[in-house]
Amino acid sequence: MPMGKGFTFTTTNDLSSLLRTAYDDLLSTTTPAYPLPRLDIVSITNDSISALLSAAYLHHSTENTRTVAGVIAGTGTNATCLCPVSKLPASKQPTSGPSTGAILLNTEWSIRGTAPPLKPYTTTWDVQLDLENEKPGFQPFEEMVGGRYLGELVRLVCLDLFSNVPKSQLPEKMKLRYGLDTKLCSDVEASENDDEALSLLQDYFDPDTCSSTTSSSSATTTAAAEEPGEWKWDLPSAASFRRISTAVSTRAAALVAAAIIGVLGINDELKHHAEKQVLVCYTGTVLEKYPTFRERCEGFMMEVVERWVAEGRISPAPSGKRRVVGLVEAKDGGIVGAAVLAGMVKEGRT
Repeated sequence: MPMGKGFTFTTTNDLSSLLRTAYDDLLSTTTPAYPLPRLDIVSITNDSISALLSAAYLHHSTENTRTVAGVIAGTGTNATCLCPVSKLPASKQPTSGPSTGAILLNTEWSIRGTAPPLKPYTTTWDVQLDLENEKPGFQPFEEMVGGRYLGELVRLVCLDLFSNVPKSQLPEKMKLRYGLDTKLCSDVEASENDDEALSLLQDYFDPDTCSSTTSSSSATTTAAAEEPGEWKWDLPSAASFRRISTAVSTRAAALVAAAIIGVLGINDELKHHAEKQVLVCYTGTVLEKYPTFRERCEGFMMEVVERWVAEGRISPAPSGKRRVVGLVEAKDGGIVGAAVLAGMVKEGRT
């Protein structure tokens, strides 16, 4: 079963037995001085399902709110929602367990098959990144929004922008695949001005460059002319880097927002419960830590919701109130949610 993670299960996809066998092997290597507890595997889940369960536990649905989906936006991306069974094709219908009319749906929204709707927003840099990856075509959506890839997209755009500079003169990290960290992009976006952005770029690409070298573009240009074998960051290039980073992250926020709205379409949450605030829980470093990413994502979601209300596609909120779709953090959701699921299994509530 190919997982896209660099390994493959060749004999079984029974994760419980594989995990138990591996853990038992580990137990056999321990000593009395460093004992390990016995392991009872009662349930197996993934990060997005755990995030939703965590949020349902920590942010209980009330008369004014409904917690309806879980989203991961970090190194990679995924989402889970509570889906009406009636919306599933026959091949996906559950064959065992209690009949509740709904099922937790792990969307795996980044996997192969998501490319067609992304085509209008795909650039030559996306194509290049995908072709150079380990599994071209496998995760087209993740390559446009995942924290692993945002920095690489910025690097590819910058290489084109600086195409007039001989490649030999560019910083080594700029020439290396994945040599540009997404965290740098977030730090540069968060900088107060181009001077601060320039300092961050100099520190990252040339740690030996002291702050005193920060200067105007004309001074840098003169230095470059005097030393033709050496290219340096200057204010114009730093400003360009900020704009590129902002464009890449804003597109990512818009695509995540659109995907969330699509998930809410699967379970009809926007068609019903117009009086309630719809909550989508999230975890992952991009939504948690990338400056204003969450706010931009929420803004794009609300833009769609308000347009749909105006078009009559969904009902307005009562009493002239505003329909609201919001993001709430499920910090450590993968851990809390797994514990919630284990408890539910032990109590026979799944």
